[in-house]
Amino acid sequence: MRVRVEGRSYPLNSPLIGRHLAYPVLAALAVAHAEGIPMEQACWSLETLTPTPKRMEPMPLPNGATLLCDHSTSTLETVEAALLTLKELPAGRRIVVLGDLTEAPGSTGPLYRRIGALLARTADLVVLYGGHTRPYRTGATRAGMPRESIFEVGRSIQNAVDLLRQELRAGDAVLLKARGHQRFDRIAMALSGRDVRCDLAVCRAIPTECGTCAMADRGWDGLRAVF
Repeated sequence: MRVRVEGRSYPLNSPLIGRHLAYPVLAALAVAHAEGIPMEQACWSLETLTPTPKRMEPMPLPNGATLLCDHSTSTLETVEAALLTLKELPAGRRIVVLGDLTEAPGSTGPLYRRIGALLARTADLVVLYGGHTRPYRTGATRAGMPRESIFEVGRSIQNAVDLLRQELRAGDAVLLKARGHQRFDRIAMALSGRDVRCDLAVCRAIPTECGTCAMADRGWDGLRAVF
């Protein structure tokens, strides 16, 4: 991007992914300008910024595919922004693994069908996780997505991982998008080579992260999780 401040133009190559993330970059520059920090210095600092974990965070996989991890929350606006970003990425195939919406405003059915229609315009392959897959599927098929391009894995992380291991190939870009407590960290961990055995449908443990949780590797094996 190029930023104009008081008649001068400054180039800035942000490592953040997505047009919508230009806005926080501009906000940071506005604060820097107000505090008297030279624009060249502010732009350089922002070029060294790394993505926040689980917020449009790229993760290359050993097989040559790339994950785009954006699963700390799943509000309507963030889902739409992530899908439109995926559409612009250079990739052999664009794959979306999608969970439930967070805090859906209003009636959920029309919103899920709206996202389904956007999936049809964005993705080559869709993996649906959670309890609201039918309206996603309805919206996508009505918008022209072939039924054979849509997979439903219920509430099983392991089913999602098994399917992706079969499907993924070099050059694919895979967006992981879900509510935070659906813990799509486990999908990223498993596809990166870690033996993940936890298959809870949801996990509300706070502030525990899957990467440091002993149960991720151990699995629950009939134990009941109480939070």
